[in-house]
Amino acid sequence: MTAPVEGSSSANSTTASRGSLFQLISVGLLFVSFIFLIVSAATTGWIVVGSTNIGLFTVCGGGYCGSTLNAFANQSSCQSRDQAAQAFIVLAILTIFPLLCIVAIRRFIGHTEVGALVNKYIPWWIDVITAAVIVFFLTITWGAVANYYTDCVCNNVGSTACGLNYGVLLFLARDENNEVKPVHTHQPPHQQSSNLDNTQPDAAHAA
Repeated sequence: MTAPVEGSSSANSTTASRGSLFQLISVGLLFVSFIFLIVSAATTGWIVVGSTNIGLFTVCGGGYCGSTLNAFANQSSCQSRDQAAQAFIVLAILTIFPLLCIVAIRRFIGHTEVGALVNKYIPWWIDVITAAVIVFFLTITWGAVANYYTDCVCNNVGSTACGLNYGVLLFLARDENNEVKPVHTHQPPHQQSSNLDNTQPDAAHAA
């Protein structure tokens, strides 16, 4: 008779432990990135100028909403930076759905033939790296907005109540009127007209 190989049993146990750890990490990162992705894509309050909320895709104020890119129509550099932020949001969306499918297959139909193939050919560390990449994309998006809000918005509008809304990362802290409050205010060095001032007419015309 062939004696049982203790080393092989120990290796299998170690592999299983690593798989469980990677599974826990990937699911945790997936949950965080999914929540942040929803908040990042949906909010219109990344930057606050008085009662006007500026998001990655839309600018809303006075009951009207318009395109953020249109608001930066005369500022090509600012428009490019907003497009870059939008691109990273889109990349995060395109990346998160395949990861959701893989995690769901492992979790709910891992005992089937399809689940066995996924577990065999897609190791758990791939899930961890993919989830980390999604978080990285969202971090870049936030950094892009933090980079352009002063030069592209607050320096160009005649309002002292202009600031970056850090509450976006805290799941949209809102006041009793359901309006996003700026956490940091910025005093513009000069008064200058901006396309952001024309948000209401443009949106009304578009409607």
